[in-house]
Amino acid sequence: MLSHRFSAKAWFYIPLSLFLLLRIAIICLLYFITNNSEFTMDQWVFDLGSDPFSVITFGTDASNYSQPPFFPVALAPFAFITGLFFGEFLASRISFTIFELLGFLITAKYLSISKSSSVRDKKIALLILAFSPIGFMAGTVMRTEEAIVMIFTSALILAMKKGREKPASILIFLGMITGKILFGVMFFPLLITLKNKKEVFKWGIYPALIFLIVYCVIGYSITGMVPFIEFSPSSTAFCLSMFTLIQQYSYIGITGGFLKWTSLALVFAFLTILWIIRKKLNRADFNELALLSFIILFLFFYHIIPEYLIYALPLFAVVPMEHKNKVERHFFHGLHLVLALASTGFGIAYGLKVYAKGFGYKSLSKDLALNMYNKALGNTSIEILEKSLLTISVIALFLLLFMIYKHLNLKNRAVIIKPY
Repeated sequence: MLSHRFSAKAWFYIPLSLFLLLRIAIICLLYFITNNSEFTMDQWVFDLGSDPFSVITFGTDASNYSQPPFFPVALAPFAFITGLFFGEFLASRISFTIFELLGFLITAKYLSISKSSSVRDKKIALLILAFSPIGFMAGTVMRTEEAIVMIFTSALILAMKKGREKPASILIFLGMITGKILFGVMFFPLLITLKNKKEVFKWGIYPALIFLIVYCVIGYSITGMVPFIEFSPSSTAFCLSMFTLIQQYSYIGITGGFLKWTSLALVFAFLTILWIIRKKLNRADFNELALLSFIILFLFFYHIIPEYLIYALPLFAVVPMEHKNKVERHFFHGLHLVLALASTGFGIAYGLKVYAKGFGYKSLSKDLALNMYNKALGNTSIEILEKSLLTISVIALFLLLFMIYKHLNLKNRAVIIKPY
């Protein structure tokens, strides 16, 4: 009986086991290579978990008050429990790995109720979550707060799969104030997909606007800065962005403040175009509309770092199942792999370049990585490698954009699903 149950759920248990084994191996490897010394920036991110109300009360000015107010609240239980048994190096990575795991489990629940998907497709989707560098680099390795957004994306597609419009709207609002405000872009595919748009405004958009307006007004009156709105980095060289690519090839210096509003205008413009032509799209396919919206954000918003791609990881895993053409599906997987490797490589190359120039705090692991690079690729300029990987990443995103749009276009769909 037990053997039969395992066989029936092997599509879940095998990827789950590999997910856990890989992350345990990564954490152990990092621990011994670094000698338990931190090598990432923004160490304050995990420290927020020890003071869960520090952001919402404006007790910390981390990133010019740009942090989501409820992120520390969500992090606090994991930070507390892991902190009882481990030092900060391990506790932070275990905590953010748990965020990844929760996203994995919610996506598995989504797959368990997907009657049209084969067991093989479900297994492949979970293996993608287990092995994609987009996941473990953001969570286990770099332990960035972006990992929590994966949970909201997974929960959102599960809610939509169950036809739960109200919870879906609330989840986007919660994702904005707990994960990243950029998660609000998910209102766009929700509005396209659902006929009852009043529910989206009532339970998602209006609460988000009310909360953010009140929060920003109070924040400005206390700190003299507008939370969320005022933050913009002085340099965007570290961003996985089309703007960074343009700057690298043209050598034009543009401030983050200018890029912020320009890029937001571009994102809004492209979403507006999609809204105008929405009748040409399969509006019932929420997952692909959501992935398309994320890719537009990744391409045209200026402040995108490689770790932000984890927002869309559950969609990278499940969307290919909807492509019945095997060549198309393999091409999609190939683009995901290229994007994952190139974006990860870009982040590493940028970090090594900056470190080689004497910036950033000294770390044994950084010295080791730089020495390994010099031995293996010492004849290749790290700036050229960085620029090449950035170019490949942007091209992969554009190809994904065109591929998803083509698949959503009704003229190219053999089967049209009725909207909700």
